[in-house]
Amino acid sequence: MTVVQGSLPTLVMDEARQAVGEAGGPMARLRRKSYDMLAVLARNAPDCVSKDLLAESVWPGLAATDDSIAQCIRDIRRALGDRRRRLVQTVPGRGYRLLAHALGPGREAPSDTRPVLAVTAFEALTETTRWRHFARGLTADLIADLTRSGACSVLSPTLIHTPDRLGAVPASDYGRLGARWVIAGTVQCDEQSDPSELRVAVSMVEAADGTVVWSRRWDEPVERFFWVQDRIVSGIVSGLANLWSGRLAALAERGARHLPTTSLGAYEHFQRGVVAAGRFTPEGLAEGVTCFEAALALDPGYGDAWSTLATIYGLLSASASGAELDALVEARLDASRRSFAHRPRRSWAFLSGAWVAARDGDAESARALIREAVVDAPNDADLLCAAACYAALNTELYDEAEAWGTQALALNVRAPDWYHFPIGYARFFRGDPAGALASLRRGPQTYAELLAYRAACEVQLGRGADAAATARQLTALHPGFSTAAYIASEAFLPETKVARIVSAFHAAGLPR
Repeated sequence: MTVVQGSLPTLVMDEARQAVGEAGGPMARLRRKSYDMLAVLARNAPDCVSKDLLAESVWPGLAATDDSIAQCIRDIRRALGDRRRRLVQTVPGRGYRLLAHALGPGREAPSDTRPVLAVTAFEALTETTRWRHFARGLTADLIADLTRSGACSVLSPTLIHTPDRLGAVPASDYGRLGARWVIAGTVQCDEQSDPSELRVAVSMVEAADGTVVWSRRWDEPVERFFWVQDRIVSGIVSGLANLWSGRLAALAERGARHLPTTSLGAYEHFQRGVVAAGRFTPEGLAEGVTCFEAALALDPGYGDAWSTLATIYGLLSASASGAELDALVEARLDASRRSFAHRPRRSWAFLSGAWVAARDGDAESARALIREAVVDAPNDADLLCAAACYAALNTELYDEAEAWGTQALALNVRAPDWYHFPIGYARFFRGDPAGALASLRRGPQTYAELLAYRAACEVQLGRGADAAATARQLTALHPGFSTAAYIASEAFLPETKVARIVSAFHAAGLPR
């Protein structure tokens, strides 16, 4: 059962009975399709959901008419007694929206399923007006960007702090307000011995016992005051909020109570899948698929799981062929569309949509969606890395791809090795085999696609023996790899890119 709440009446949705009604009032049964459509509207509330996305979500793989959608909308309005269309609104030319928010399971569900953080006011250890202002600005920007990331709920310092207690509030006080972790920081500048250098230290502790779970320090030049502030805030948000490698994801895997899905089991499967797929071995990727599919069996509306599963299908398809390749490509298309249907305004869904657009030959839409993903999550290093990969392979945005990949490495000081290969791809297509090889050598040396581009770069640089050794390594790890199958697995734009790949891979002695 799901509770839907907002400034308008509270709605209770009972999936087992396919019923909906106002809290405390009678429940009305809905047809299966009508209930499914209400669930899609609730997941995306209060955003507008297009008719195409409703059709894809409620009738996956089937053709749905406008009349079918309109009939479901009428059913929902009738069940809700929404004669004035206050709850389910028609957005002319676009679709429909539900003016309420979907919360967790049960009538007593919390109003937010995300992890809860508290940000305390940063303390200026250098007691001058300038650095007190800087500390306040840093605190305000950090709260704003963490909130915007969507990865957590944030409690403001003003909930507890008073002028006489500023900086002296124990983490446990925030714990009693629902926070699991507390972020604190200090700002200092030795204005006498070295006034040109600024030091900012940040840590995150468990509210329950004060255990430090994450920390980082910056030493930056004073003269670039606001640039420094933006750099520090971006670094903190990226280090904590990345979907795949951020500290919040790792901590949540160890037992967070507030999760980004209504199913604890689904979230646990998701985290195990991320860890397994991050090994970039055939076994790890296959294990990742199993975990993500298990997560989606528990929560079919888990948008992040759909988008990540689509990515894993893409990684697997790079070394597949024949019927297996055809099945993986179809599965990736389906998962990408479902990701976009369930979370149309989520940055990862933008990337899924970009790949589908590229597959359809729509280069303009592919570029626009990749850029929109980056604008939507500028401090998510994992997202920037993925966007760099999509941009390099599926479009001609090579300079932007390298810039995003480089930014991801700057944001995530503990970046995993897979952060490097998108930069390598961008450099390869831009005609810089030496730069590409430098990045590809730092990526996971078990991944078929990376090894193929590495061999191609080595032969272009006149290192035939190295290219032959890399080709042997590739075929030993991935005996099903072939150039033709790889071309069929991906959506390469512009189309002239394909001829370049074929020429380079064949010159490196890779299977045709």
